[in-house]
Amino acid sequence: MSGRPGYAEWLGTQAIWYQCVSQQLARCLGDQTEHAIERFVASIDRRRLALEADCEAIGVVGGASHLVRVERVALDRSSAAAAGACYVVLGSAMGAALIRKAVVEHGRGDWPMAFFTLLSKEHEKRVWPSFLDYLSGFESADDERAGGQAAEWAFGQFAEIAWSYAGPTVPRAAVDPGGVAE
Repeated sequence: MSGRPGYAEWLGTQAIWYQCVSQQLARCLGDQTEHAIERFVASIDRRRLALEADCEAIGVVGGASHLVRVERVALDRSSAAAAGACYVVLGSAMGAALIRKAVVEHGRGDWPMAFFTLLSKEHEKRVWPSFLDYLSGFESADDERAGGQAAEWAFGQFAEIAWSYAGPTVPRAAVDPGGVAE
């Protein structure tokens, strides 16, 4: 991350990705009101709002959202599909913790940190372990297929967004191991 512009780019990338996943989760769940998955969707929404606040504070308005092709795939309308997408987003918080550490170590106290502050709260720290417990309830082949497809979509969408931010100076293969350099 190269200084404040690099941090702003990272925030923008994350905010767009969280928005894409939030929209897809809404489609997966439709009118379902299963309490367990809603806890995790709510955590993702809190993180998305914190990222949007950081983007606003650092001056990222809309980011590169106009460059992003949101892949509208036909994911199952099920809790299993929603869980697959949640798995990728909630698991990414571990990587964000490393980025937070680097930002703090380099004395960037004037940078917006709402996202990282939220991730450090005790209730957010407990989200991942409780989510793993929730996942253990999915055992059917259909659930595994739906969850796997949604997780693959979430990873791919992040790669597409990251590439859109990096632009043509960074080959797509650099941000998406399955991608082809353009």
